Amino acid sequence: MDSRRLRSVALVLAAVLMSACGGGGGSDDSLPISQETTLSYSGVKPSNTLTRRALVAHPWQAVRLEPLLGSTAVGAANKNFILSPTAKGLVIDAKTGVISGVPDMETAGAQVSFTAEGFVGTLTYDFDVLMGELYPDYLGATGGFTEVGDASGPTSTAAQVVSAKVGQVGEILVTPHWDRQGVDASGAVVLTSGADLPAFTVVAFQVDAAPEGLTVTPIASPKGTQARITFTPAAAGQYPVRMTMRLTNSGVTRTLYPALSIQAQ
Repeated sequence: MDSRRLRSVALVLAAVLMSACGGGGGSDDSLPISQETTLSYSGVKPSNTLTRRALVAHPWQAVRLEPLLGSTAVGAANKNFILSPTAKGLVIDAKTGVISGVPDMETAGAQVSFTAEGFVGTLTYDFDVLMGELYPDYLGATGGFTEVGDASGPTSTAAQVVSAKVGQVGEILVTPHWDRQGVDASGAVVLTSGADLPAFTVVAFQVDAAPEGLTVTPIASPKGTQARITFTPAAAGQYPVRMTMRLTNSGVTRTLYPALSIQAQ
């Protein structure tokens, strides 16, 4: 074999070896992001009774969650974070991944999707939002309570039934009640009934519906944390009453829909 033919064979073998080793600049060297990166968030707790992790919040709590990235995607030039629309009240910075805002009472859970330049695929991170339940409670009724029920919305049929006397003035205090959810040290979700609420102000209290024959007067409490109604039944019967109560704290407003059924005798 002459020297020119030997040089040609050597060049072909070199090209094959470069291709096998990823040389030549035409290959895709992107890595699967799910294998190369971990994502978590500060302030989100593990839970062993939920399908996902949990963020514990209260009705007026502004949250700020910092992303914790692990492994090689930390130094990626272009990172992108997307928050699912189920996370009502929360927003995410698409570049930094910081989540902030006040969770809506209807927010059940959220998902963060993360992509980065130089990596293939999408990494997701799921968590639940534990807000508990905020609803009206009733105190100081003239007569007495004969049945307990909580109205959680404007179309709810549940009501607190109160006994009253025809022609006599009755009074009921309406105050917010919060059953708080949380996660204990073992990771179990726990419920604290009647948890203390942060300071708030009753900014609106009105009677939306009261039947004929019942005089109802809504009055705001001087402390601004309760409201009360006075009522005078004109005749025997059952009188359903529906109200709207708005509470505010730090610029955040929550709306409750107290409901009463006054049984006059």
